[in-house]
Amino acid sequence: NRQKALKLGAPEILLNKLLENFPIGDKEEDSSTEYLLIILELVLSESNSLKEEKINLSRQRSNSYKNSQKHVQLVVERLHHISDHMIINGEKITQPSRHVHSMGKILPFIAFGDREASKNVVQFFHPYLKWDFMDETITLSEEDDSFEMPSADEKNRAVFFMQRFCEIAESLSYKDTMIRDIINDMGIVDSLIKFLKINLQPEKLKDPEFIRKKENSLKLVLKTCAGLSQNHSLTQKQLIPETATLVNKLSETILQVEGLGVEAESLMNTLADEDTSDKEVREFVVKLKEDSKNEKKRLAEEKRNAILEEMGMKITTTTTTAPSDTAVSSAQPSGFGNIMTDLSAFNMEDLEEEKGLSCIICQEGYTFRPDDILGVYVFTKSCTIPYNDDVHVKGIEGECETSGYSTVTHFNVIHYSCHEAAARAEKSMKQPKEEWEGATIRNSHTRCNNWYPIRGSAVTEEAYQITIERYFNNMSRIRKADLNRLRLTVHDLKLLFHRFAYEESFSTDSKGGSSEHNMQFIPFFIQMGLYLLHQQLKSISSQLTKDTVNTSESQLTTFLTSLRAHSDAKLNKTDIDTVISVDLFIYYLTLSLFTHNANTWPKIKRAFVEGAFVVALEEIEREDHVAKVKKDRVKIVFGITPKSDQEDPTEETDASDATSRYLKHIRPLLVFLRLVDAINSLIHRKAPESDKAYWGELVEQYLMQNDEQISNDMLELDAKYQSQILSCPSVCDHIKALNLREELTAEFGDVESYIKKSVGQMLEASEVKVELDAKRLI
Repeated sequence: NRQKALKLGAPEILLNKLLENFPIGDKEEDSSTEYLLIILELVLSESNSLKEEKINLSRQRSNSYKNSQKHVQLVVERLHHISDHMIINGEKITQPSRHVHSMGKILPFIAFGDREASKNVVQFFHPYLKWDFMDETITLSEEDDSFEMPSADEKNRAVFFMQRFCEIAESLSYKDTMIRDIINDMGIVDSLIKFLKINLQPEKLKDPEFIRKKENSLKLVLKTCAGLSQNHSLTQKQLIPETATLVNKLSETILQVEGLGVEAESLMNTLADEDTSDKEVREFVVKLKEDSKNEKKRLAEEKRNAILEEMGMKITTTTTTAPSDTAVSSAQPSGFGNIMTDLSAFNMEDLEEEKGLSCIICQEGYTFRPDDILGVYVFTKSCTIPYNDDVHVKGIEGECETSGYSTVTHFNVIHYSCHEAAARAEKSMKQPKEEWEGATIRNSHTRCNNWYPIRGSAVTEEAYQITIERYFNNMSRIRKADLNRLRLTVHDLKLLFHRFAYEESFSTDSKGGSSEHNMQFIPFFIQMGLYLLHQQLKSISSQLTKDTVNTSESQLTTFLTSLRAHSDAKLNKTDIDTVISVDLFIYYLTLSLFTHNANTWPKIKRAFVEGAFVVALEEIEREDHVAKVKKDRVKIVFGITPKSDQEDPTEETDASDATSRYLKHIRPLLVFLRLVDAINSLIHRKAPESDKAYWGELVEQYLMQNDEQISNDMLELDAKYQSQILSCPSVCDHIKALNLREELTAEFGDVESYIKKSVGQMLEASEVKVELDAKRLI
């Protein structure tokens, strides 16, 4: 749809509409202006991602060149006003509203093709580009003698505009070389390179404390360099050889600094891109990476030899006859020699066996290769999910939807390094295989198109973050999604639970994998989701607005309030103007795994049970309403009443049939509830408790350190799911299994009375005029 909009000239139309009502002076942006800004940015980002000449932006802008400079001035003045307003009101300068990010990103489009307008954009930002100002402390030794410490307001204003300049660099069109030339001519690229040369010297990279202090500025500079060097050979050539070498060293350095290695690797990938990089630059970067790889191999070989020597073993380059107390290994590849083993040096019984998850290729896991990250092959397909996770108004059809993902697995575990090595080998075969073609064979002939990382206790946060970036980059190749990664992960896990609850196949699309394999996968969904939530909460540069940074728990609280309102409305026979869908209910039930720990989950469990009663009843009402609407439409169009519809679908006469309909809706929701409850018991409750640490981090640690125990627990849960949960005969038995018997007995006498009262009173006020078969429910 975005590409169609581009072909129809949507950017110019949206821009003209935006500029008609663009706020001037102290006038605040209204909601329509904010939405237009965000929509225009999204459409332009689609254009910028297209390397093919599908969209000619210069043609779309041809009618507006005469106003480009005026429009640029309008936007930059607005940005200046917003920065002043935030500083005066003491707002956090690194967390402007979502539309402010969009405002900076549309500037290159406004100026596209107009050299003077492009020059005005760069000249406006140039005075603020003091890269050291991004850090909490400014390194005075890097400045001249005349340097004066900036005031807090000056520093904040510079930070605001440097972030906007970085966003501009990242969002520049593949084809927009004019503004890149101007940026280069004004010496901005030189200042970026100078900053990197000063701060990425080998002796400084060895000091983690220094790197942490420079984290903010280094991230910003690396992102800006990556954006400016895309498809711009002049900038690319300035980065080699010295700066690229230093950045490559940073991308390979294991640092406990979130995202820094990711940005360095992103810049190196831009310089090595086959489509947009200069041939000379690309060859240099490829050789640089290959040399680094060979150096790593050499160091690894030295370490290997040292370990062998400690074990009483040695490598010989000539064939010898082994004495009686030694053994010679089988022939080694050329260059390795023969391994001579002194059998008296160790006892074979002292050797450890791999425990927990192990790679399907090398048969090793986190016991023997603790810092080599494992993952599982998965198959992901695109799907539609709700754009907003809010209770919607009754009677409004066509809920807004967006792209999401649905993931399943055969749970074949493999090191990413082993996957890469196998993919390279298969690509060089006489009959080469594509990456995922070969992976499908290794994945028990089950289709796969991605690799899902599983973090071990010795895997650094930096290494895990890089694999998450790789995972979501692969997802975006399947289909681009607009929601943030946390919401995508929660919806993905929700859809996996949905397969369990509604007994849907796991192998329809992937042609392999069962409930057993996907049950083992669930804890690592939770691991990634908790990590993403934790990063979102602590991020100082989140793209979210201030009042949405910490909303996951408050959104769930709001939803539970809506559930109670619906329940009260049913019991009190009052009308309510909103409706809660099954999809919304199971989304928040899944979200609870990321917002509530083992101590707080029991407090909301009953609310979800009662919510399930409401949602199941509203689903029956919705079905009856749809059937009635269809019948009315037939009458209106044809003037007749079909035989099948001559009886009112809302007038059930058989309690047994009505109960079957109700059970059809309530059972899957209760199965869903029991699985979430079981996960809380198996994972959240077993995590260590601490008053000092965030509970989500403690669950993450438990998942990192106990992969063997977790795998066994999930296999037991799958067996219970197959033999007990699915075959549970009644609503009453499900509720008893949720450990609510004691609470409900104290209040209602027994669970059976609770069900009769809760469901019965709701039915009295509902549109479903029928008596349910209480015996079948209980």
